[in-house]
Amino acid sequence: MKNRFSLVGLASLLIVLATALAISSCKKRFDEPATFAPVNIDTNTTIRQLKNLSPSSGQLIEITNDVVFKGRVTANDRSGNIYKMIYLQDESAAIGIELDATGLYNQYPLGREVYVKAKGLYLVNEAGMLKLATRTVVQGTPTVSAIPSTLIDRYIVRGELKDRVEPVDVTLAQLDNLSQYQSMLIRLTDFEVANADLNKTFADTSANRATTNINFRNCSGGSIIVRSSGYANFAGIRVPQGRGTVTAIFTVFNTTKQLLIRDTTDVQLNGPRCGAANPNLQVKTIQEIRALYTGAPATIPANTGIEGIVVSNTANEAAGNYRIQDASGSGIQLRFTTAANPGAVLGDKLLVDLSGLTVELFNGDMQVNNVFSATKTGTGTITPRATTVAAINTNLAGSPSNNWASTVVTLSNVTISQVSTSGAGTNYSVTDATGSIISFVRTGLGITLPPAASSFTGYVSIFNGTPQITIRSAADVVAATTPEAAVTTAAVTGITQTAATSGGNVTYAGTTAVTARGVVWSTSQNPTVALSTKTVDGSGTGTFTSAITGLTANTTYYVRAYATNSSGTSYGNQVTFTTAAAGANVIENFETGAKTNYTDAAVALTTGSWFFTDGLLGTDANDLKAGAQSARLRGTATKDASIKMEFDVQGVQKVKFKFGGSTFNEGTDDAQEISVQLKYSKNGGTTWTTLAKKVGARGSLTATEYDIPATATENVRIEIVNTSFLRSTGNRLRVNIDDVELVK
Repeated sequence: MKNRFSLVGLASLLIVLATALAISSCKKRFDEPATFAPVNIDTNTTIRQLKNLSPSSGQLIEITNDVVFKGRVTANDRSGNIYKMIYLQDESAAIGIELDATGLYNQYPLGREVYVKAKGLYLVNEAGMLKLATRTVVQGTPTVSAIPSTLIDRYIVRGELKDRVEPVDVTLAQLDNLSQYQSMLIRLTDFEVANADLNKTFADTSANRATTNINFRNCSGGSIIVRSSGYANFAGIRVPQGRGTVTAIFTVFNTTKQLLIRDTTDVQLNGPRCGAANPNLQVKTIQEIRALYTGAPATIPANTGIEGIVVSNTANEAAGNYRIQDASGSGIQLRFTTAANPGAVLGDKLLVDLSGLTVELFNGDMQVNNVFSATKTGTGTITPRATTVAAINTNLAGSPSNNWASTVVTLSNVTISQVSTSGAGTNYSVTDATGSIISFVRTGLGITLPPAASSFTGYVSIFNGTPQITIRSAADVVAATTPEAAVTTAAVTGITQTAATSGGNVTYAGTTAVTARGVVWSTSQNPTVALSTKTVDGSGTGTFTSAITGLTANTTYYVRAYATNSSGTSYGNQVTFTTAAAGANVIENFETGAKTNYTDAAVALTTGSWFFTDGLLGTDANDLKAGAQSARLRGTATKDASIKMEFDVQGVQKVKFKFGGSTFNEGTDDAQEISVQLKYSKNGGTTWTTLAKKVGARGSLTATEYDIPATATENVRIEIVNTSFLRSTGNRLRVNIDDVELVK
């Protein structure tokens, strides 16, 4: 049945309302809504029944029947967070109505009863949200349009002002029913702003006034977006820091759940944050937590926590990762769950609950994963440890439970050069007088390192077995202003009775061009270019190779690279080597040098430079060795593991060495074959000859030897290859090599 309105009744109603307004206008503020008398309009539809028409996304359905419904206003444009729209709600559902007018809160305050004569309007599905609007055509395409201001009263009739609508208490799981609760005034309990957003305001206050999403979470890790306009009058207010209730209009965008608050009184977060209160928490030092690791992951006892200073910067760390250091001098890496990310910055002091978590190694670095609770307790500073690259490398090669990983250090007088770059960032080599270390700078940090620095500060770490130092900001790197060049000395290789090979790398030219570079050597320490025993190997920056000749057999020499510019001559680090004894065998026992990872690289040993492919210098108790360390080779189905000389020895007739299968736990593959092969070259490594495979034992070193068909004047270099059993994992059984002797 159609509902019709009495013109007489409507006119009388307007007169009554006008009279009431005239009488009360002197007593009310200009923006206070009039208290309308009840409206005598029959309704025939609920909001739920209207929404059951269910247009698909992007579709408009015209309402052609005399549909009349009523609802009470739950949200309007008073704060500026809602634009040209009001939300109505009845006992069944809620819906938004687009009205082409501003200041709607004056006519449609919260709680006002509103009647909607919907015939001629359109039910619109806009990205999952149902709303009422009109239809217009733009360039031939139908589109949504707000009800024009001149037509609002045709469709919308204001009723009496009643109490505000109480929000519906729901859980996050209930909101998975996107259609049931959309546009309704709902309330969520036990929610807080996610840690990553705690330092933000509700919306963008710049000239862009961009709409902003703030992530809210509950203590179970569930999350939802609170979306606010940059034109809201609360846009510049910082989000609250506690935990409590959030009242809002529930909206959706396709399948994304969103909340639309009316003003900041809808966000009552005054309680303690999730996980903040653990009255039984016992604070341990970071060193005590690290000590729980004794070669295998360890569970941290219940009610155990740590407190330390954040020494990392999120711009130069993976998301959710923090390094903290405490007064014990130890540090550790913490990986937070997404919901628990504290959003901490460099210098924040955090109290962290580690109850029941695991302390473990990740790529060689000590960490605790899935951290769920941290509270900021203040701020602080950590004094960096003044050290050298060599000391860092030695320390990180030691006990993982008691090293410097995740602690702050400072290096002095370093040179810096780019090693590689990618979209993620740049790897730099940082070199002081004792050695080099990698520093990775993420693109997001926005820093390009200078070629030299008088001071270089950062926290140390291990990545895939490789020591690193990571800066936090531009302030960590004090660029060098010295006019002299910077140069490093290359390892000495190819040592014979009378000659050897070295060189260097000019990493920084200074304030003027480098006019000469080379190496200088002597039987006395710290040789200078005043000596005649030097080379001149070009000019400018970059690497160079130097031939050292005229040496005496069985003699110890000291060599330094140099670089000369108009400001003077600079020297690199000093390298020591001993020439071969006349007629003496050459023995490499691997007791010098350091290599703690499987990355392919050359290593300077006692006899010269050896290139390790998928190998390292093993010091573990499971490594077989005659002394403190030996070569350990791994290898895969597609990559041979080997050690290879990068220098020649004259007159080699026989090669002797020891080898055996290391006692690392290989599982069911333990009893499989351990074997190696020897290759030799008599033309500087251009071509190689492969000799027969030798089979050894597992758990002990086996002595073996090969004959080399070389004359007394021919130069020889060798390579030893791991040919052991290929495991189901794709790696070969690990083999140790020790005491290699080249017999003349």
